[in-house]
Amino acid sequence: FPSNLPSFVRSLPPPPTEHAFRRAVLFMVSVGAPLCAGIWFGQPSGALLGCICGLLFSFADEEDPLWRRLRILAMAAAAIAVGGAAGLLLPGFPWPLWVLFALVTFATGYFQSIGKAATISARFCAMALLVTSSMPDFQLSELWYPAGALAVATLARIVDHLVCRLLLEK
Repeated sequence: FPSNLPSFVRSLPPPPTEHAFRRAVLFMVSVGAPLCAGIWFGQPSGALLGCICGLLFSFADEEDPLWRRLRILAMAAAAIAVGGAAGLLLPGFPWPLWVLFALVTFATGYFQSIGKAATISARFCAMALLVTSSMPDFQLSELWYPAGALAVATLARIVDHLVCRLLLEK
């Protein structure tokens, strides 16, 4: 930056890279689609559940080949489903929940040596366990929002992969 600019302008971060912009769009789509659906159908609880899952699915991504991106997404979705189901079976924070939470957090630390996919999945499992244990009962219609968020995140990654590959070929 030129030295005659005010210091706050010089301290601004550089413009986003193509990668950062793509990731921002993927986050926006994965979180925004469940939000819009929840507003449209008048189910704010479902929208919240879908947005949280869409956000977590967005964090479970890498600049890897498509099959690896979809694998980490599937692992994250399975972990959220397992943690969420366990939390629903243990409502109100009973003592077995805390034992299970301790085991899952131990596994999260242990999985650091295995790789990012396993570590992220275990973290999401632990979060889903506690969140669903503390939440009131879900309506069956609200449980479609996480599934929809997963479908949107999957489709967004496939489109991202195809579009970026076409742009790189040019």
